[in-house]
Amino acid sequence: MRRFILAITIIAEFSLALTQTARADLPPLIPRKVLFGNPTRTNPELSPDGTYLAYLAPSEKGVSNIWLQTLGHQDTRMVTQDASRGIYGFQWAADSRHLLYGQDRNGDENWHIFSVDIASGLVRDLTPFVGIRARHTRVSHSRPAEILVEMNIRDRRVFDVYRVNLETGAISADTQNPGDVLSWITDDNFIVRAATAFGGPDARTTIRVRNDQSSPWRDLMVIPFEDCSFYGQVNGGTLIAGFAPGGESLYVISPLGSDRTRLVELDCKTGKELREIAAHPKSDVEYDVGLVDLTPVTLGDPASGRIQGVGFNYTRFEWKITDPAIQSDIALLQQAHEGTMRIINRVKNDTTWLVRYDAPHLPTTYSVYDRPQHKVEELFVDRPEMSQYTLAQVEPVVIKARDGLDIVSYLTVPPGVKREKLPFILLPHGGPWWRDRWEYDGWIQMLANRGYAVIQPEYRASTGFGKKFLNAGNRQFGNQAIMNDYLDVVKWAVDSGLADPDRLAVMGASGGGYATLCCLAFHPELWKCGVDLVGPSSVKVLLHDIPAYWEPVKQRWVRRFGDAEHDEAWNEKISPLYHAADIRAPLLMAYGANDARVSMREATEMAKAMRDNHHDVTLVVYPDEGHAFARPENNLDCFGRMEDFLAKHLGGRKEPYQKVPGTSAEER
Repeated sequence: MRRFILAITIIAEFSLALTQTARADLPPLIPRKVLFGNPTRTNPELSPDGTYLAYLAPSEKGVSNIWLQTLGHQDTRMVTQDASRGIYGFQWAADSRHLLYGQDRNGDENWHIFSVDIASGLVRDLTPFVGIRARHTRVSHSRPAEILVEMNIRDRRVFDVYRVNLETGAISADTQNPGDVLSWITDDNFIVRAATAFGGPDARTTIRVRNDQSSPWRDLMVIPFEDCSFYGQVNGGTLIAGFAPGGESLYVISPLGSDRTRLVELDCKTGKELREIAAHPKSDVEYDVGLVDLTPVTLGDPASGRIQGVGFNYTRFEWKITDPAIQSDIALLQQAHEGTMRIINRVKNDTTWLVRYDAPHLPTTYSVYDRPQHKVEELFVDRPEMSQYTLAQVEPVVIKARDGLDIVSYLTVPPGVKREKLPFILLPHGGPWWRDRWEYDGWIQMLANRGYAVIQPEYRASTGFGKKFLNAGNRQFGNQAIMNDYLDVVKWAVDSGLADPDRLAVMGASGGGYATLCCLAFHPELWKCGVDLVGPSSVKVLLHDIPAYWEPVKQRWVRRFGDAEHDEAWNEKISPLYHAADIRAPLLMAYGANDARVSMREATEMAKAMRDNHHDVTLVVYPDEGHAFARPENNLDCFGRMEDFLAKHLGGRKEPYQKVPGTSAEER
């Protein structure tokens, strides 16, 4: 017996030595505070007149606020005084005097629009209505003292347009929603003259126009449900990139005439397609994703509004330049720094551009371009401390699904290790009608730094790859074709020798959290553990609890998910809640108590079902968060728990977890 114990001890020590030797090849641990704390500076915006630069940075108390400096000077000052949740997005008013930003209350998504006068410091709530949601703040050089804001004051389900005076705060009704309009577009005179609508018995998407404020609306383009890209069917989504100079034609993202969307110009009187501006053989037109806006990525002349370039994204973002006048500028900017290049904004006289560079293995870099001098000057890096650490490369790969569809995926392998039999994490994106992008992601870098290989599959139903690919995901949730995409991607990783079949995990947020629960429930034999952040467990509950302002597009959810709200058998088929007894792997769940999209009962019922079946589940709730966690203390706490959980079940490295001071986390 003593010899047996001695032998076991020697084997254990030898195994530990091998593990430590393998881990010695890994780069130093990146602290969670570096990965998930507030950036030093981020999201800069030039004032329209080119005088000022505003950006986000933490206050002395570590709360994200708006800061200001004169461009080219060091007269930095904080112009907002938020002391709790923080500010995470803003824009300039056209007067170059007011900054506009949105805030909700503890993640409830009832956004209010605030202004701050940079001269006096006066902060004003421009939409001071209880229980309403404000969105799509529009500004115009033609009327710089005013802004247009969409609000659901009259009817919580739809958004009317209101005109707000920045000097007095006076609000007046401008354009009333007939009940199906998802977003509005103004012309050069700051008049609402175009709209994207969704609905009707056939769930069509419609582009509408009118001649002026007193003229009736008329349909310019009608798109059947199956032909329309996702963004025309989402709350606040638009297929309109703006009016062409003169206001007689419209720039529209058209899904008609091809599988992938194209940017075209339509005649406002006849709806006739005047010309195709840009298209891509593999990608839809790319969209910018703000806090409340979904807008096509285009480059427009700041003086005339004429389209000069269009963004596309198959595996990496790219520009298609349509105006030779800026071709040399774009070429110079693309060569100036590693990564993909985006134009953030251009001042009114077009002499100064603000540029952003993104790459997964680099922190985001911002630069200023002096166009007359053809000079690019680095402004700042959002996380300069990241330069001390080795970040992982992210490789786009295309994997064949079992039915022949191409699944674009992003593969991240830890630096400093042999690429074989690694602990492997499947990370499906949220949405589920969404996509991942080739850019820096702290979550991915943390996982790779701890020794895990990660794959992010753009499974069928993901956006950006054409309508055939989007529609291939209709009614394919649960343990159906979308699940097959997950399994095929994992099989590819195992068959290639990269992934250790005995150390597979799945995790995700929102729709990715739903995917996690489905993977664990429908294929329990595969997984060592899973992490679900704010994921729905019952599609019926998800549809029933949908916010009032999502009602106009609920029909789109039903057509793509299936009517789980009224078909109980279908709901049980695609909802992991009803298959909780089959789960074998330990599960970590994290939710925001004020989530407007996924209610807390989705979490509590799933946790209860697992506990009733004596399964290992941990549920963490953040009472001051919603569907996305905003406070750095809560993000640090959540990712610390996740890191500890993964190390326990997959054997990766970890920075020891300690409950973060100031977090609201509660285990329930």
